[in-house]
Amino acid sequence: SYFILDILESALIKQPGDGSAPLQAGGTEIEATSRPAAAGPITNEHDTRYFFAPTAYNLKKGQLYYNTIYFFLHDIQYGISDHFSFGMGTSLIGLPVYFTPKFSIPTGERSSLALGDLLIFGTYGTNAIGNLAYGNFTIGGPLGNFSIGGGYLATNESELTGRTSSAVFNLSGMRSISPRIYLLTENYFFGIQTR
Repeated sequence: SYFILDILESALIKQPGDGSAPLQAGGTEIEATSRPAAAGPITNEHDTRYFFAPTAYNLKKGQLYYNTIYFFLHDIQYGISDHFSFGMGTSLIGLPVYFTPKFSIPTGERSSLALGDLLIFGTYGTNAIGNLAYGNFTIGGPLGNFSIGGGYLATNESELTGRTSSAVFNLSGMRSISPRIYLLTENYFFGIQTR
């Protein structure tokens, strides 16, 4: 499950005499809004990632994204600007902890290029540190797109991994087939590992 909160657009200034019950925020009356129901999807609120791999699209400035997997793994991402986001996540026990900066550059109306990193500390009782620097390209819109990416995964010497480095490639895609159902694929290819 996931939630997206658009901090900049999630509230409207209350108009005098409209009969709604406003919330108070810093002395200004505001009214919480919700997205209207629609017969079909207006947009994909999950278009910055697939299951785990990112797309090259970025959160908009002020958007906050929260994702949880069975309430065991928790992940937040924040749009610092329309082109840069930063996130982090961890499990219920606090290990591992990871950080995910991403910089996106639109290359057209329906395509984007991204550079990012996944830095992981502490994997369940070991001193493991892993880093995946990557780049990817996404073409298509929020309701149907395809991404190709590649990067380099390096980990330190630890009880869990030894010293392992590997090239990593990813092919992912999604397609809306109904207002609430998407077909999604996410595929990884690892190069020769070295110690």
